[in-house]
Amino acid sequence: MPIKQKTPMQTLRNHLERQLKRKEEVILRRLSSIGEECVNHVKSLPQPSFPVMKPHLIPPHTPHFIDWSSNLRNSVGYVITVDGNIRDISRFSGEGGKKGEAFAREVAGKFPTGICLILVAGEVYASSVAAKGYDVLDSAEDLTVRLVTELKKKLASQ
Repeated sequence: MPIKQKTPMQTLRNHLERQLKRKEEVILRRLSSIGEECVNHVKSLPQPSFPVMKPHLIPPHTPHFIDWSSNLRNSVGYVITVDGNIRDISRFSGEGGKKGEAFAREVAGKFPTGICLILVAGEVYASSVAAKGYDVLDSAEDLTVRLVTELKKKLASQ
């Protein structure tokens, strides 16, 4: 006795599309949560306190940079894209935030396919601060990789 299809093919397609859309929304919500967690991590890094009037007293190498203007930390944020379209972007603030958001949008344009979580520090001097050995995004990047790897494992096991 042959197997006969009773459910219309369009009904099956619609069901599968709904399931994929639901899975994508779960992934996007989790990536937003990861992005927020990483931005909060960067903004909560301890900042050494030194007399503002005596910057020459700053030790040559401390684990965290002093963000005199708050622009560097305010320029840190994330953007999530799906096939090149921005689906979520963090709330940037202040003057540094304007630069951070502009940079996040610029970088997002370089990923036309797939789902991407992009973490940025948008101030032009961010890379030079990082090159001096300060933690601008390094620990946040490690956290992002760990959390996204956990997410991928969880999704693969479902």
